[in-house]
Amino acid sequence: MDVKNLFDPINPGEEETFELDFSNYLDIAGGELISTAAWVCTIRSGVDASAGGHISGASTISGDSLRTQQFVKNFITANAGVVYILAATVVTNRGNKKTLYAALPCEAIA
Repeated sequence: MDVKNLFDPINPGEEETFELDFSNYLDIAGGELISTAAWVCTIRSGVDASAGGHISGASTISGDSLRTQQFVKNFITANAGVVYILAATVVTNRGNKKTLYAALPCEAIA
C-alpha cells in the first residue's frame, strides 16, 4: 500500500467525492490503465463501528483511466475526532493490482 497525504477534513453532515490519482504508479507509456476500482473506509484512530457505511455507491474511474473517485457520506457529530483511511484498490488492464490510501479526519466546525 502506498500513502497519499491527508485529505482535507470532512465535517459531520458533509457529503463529498474524493479522488486518488494512480498516474505515478502506472506504466502510462506502455498503455497501462485502470480497469476496475473499489474503495473501502476503515479507522486509523478513534471509534466508529460503521466506518464501512460511509462509502456510498460504486466508485468511478476518470475518463483518462488514471484516477478513481468515491462518494462518501453519513458522518455524524459522534464521528468528530475520528481519523478514517480511504483506500482505493485498482486492477489494471494488465492484471496488476495497486492500492493507494489517504487519511480523512472528521472534524466538527468550531
